[in-house]
Amino acid sequence: MRTRAMAAGEKRRKLGDGELSKPRSEIKAGLRKMITPSLVISSGRTLPAEKLPPSSELEEFFASAEKELHRRFKDKYNYDIVNDIPLEGRFEWVELQPKP
Repeated sequence: MRTRAMAAGEKRRKLGDGELSKPRSEIKAGLRKMITPSLVISSGRTLPAEKLPPSSELEEFFASAEKELHRRFKDKYNYDIVNDIPLEGRFEWVELQPKP
């Protein structure tokens, strides 16, 4: 029995027990579908200024999100990434020296 891929001239490799592998083009197409977002927004599209929040509000939002991220990291890994120092806790941090 001929498959559409075989009719198009693509070869399939035989695996054990008579199984056939998919051609690379089918695998790549499947991967593209998995990682391609369902909604794509053009990079050239801009919103009108009246629809954007004020820059101070954006700054406040991202500053609080960044602080929360630092706090979660510190709690989880007992390491202060802001000051680059290890803290007491679950992990023991060892400073590595590069080879000369």
